Amino acid sequence: RVRGGRQKYKRRLDTENNPYLGLTLPPPTKKPLTKIVS
Repeated sequence: RVRGGRQKYKRRLDTENNPYLGLTLPPPTKKPLTKIVS
């Protein structure tokens, strides 16, 4: 139970801190890409 919840929380932080996802979300020029990723 704690593992699953923790992973979900950590994944969310990783996605925001990750350079891979961070590069696809921050750039406004890739608006279509962000929509697909979302």
